[in-house]
Amino acid sequence: MVIVPFLEIDGISLDTSSRAVMEIKGPPNSIKTNSLGLTEIDFGSCVYRFDKEDRLYEVTLNTPSIKLAGVSVTFEQLGKYVKQTDNNWFDKYGFIVSPKFGVAFDPEHSPFLTVLTKLGLQGWKGV
Repeated sequence: MVIVPFLEIDGISLDTSSRAVMEIKGPPNSIKTNSLGLTEIDFGSCVYRFDKEDRLYEVTLNTPSIKLAGVSVTFEQLGKYVKQTDNNWFDKYGFIVSPKFGVAFDPEHSPFLTVLTKLGLQGWKGV
């Protein structure tokens, strides 16, 4: 899984619409609205979340390892890596949030990683 912070995940732009994601990934397993009012499009191994204006907010992935800013990191190494390389990381209810890399994750819930858009990062800061 290759992540370019705030730009793309495995070649899929983070500046995309729900329709475009479904054209690329195919039919989802489900579509629902969560308690925050975000539309969740579930493809099984990943869930895309869009706001009411159909702007991508975040994507949660089931991935044991990622390539982040050109560096391969396993989920188990990710917390240490973020803390060593992102001076602005912060903790939100047990989640490590990295503004530098645009990711949020709970180290105790491997291998689920949430990739944030700039809009999504603002939401995490405001929680």
